[in-house]
Amino acid sequence: MMQEDLSRIYENAQQYADSRFDVVDCCIMAMAERLQIAKIATFDSRDFSIVVSSHTEYFEIPPE
Repeated sequence: MMQEDLSRIYENAQQYADSRFDVVDCCIMAMAERLQIAKIATFDSRDFSIVVSSHTEYFEIPPE
C-alpha cells in the first residue's frame, strides 16, 4: 500500500459516507484505481456498483 492509496481510501470514505463502506472496500477501490483494474469480483456488488472510479466510469462486477 502506498501513501496515495491512504489518501484515496480517506477520499472514498468521505465521498461515499452515506453508503457506509467498510475500510476493506475503500482499500480495494483505491488499489484497483492505482493498478487500473476495472473488474472486481465481490459478494457485495452493491458497494462497488455505485462507485465512480478515477480510471473507468464504473467498476465491472462479474455475475454472482
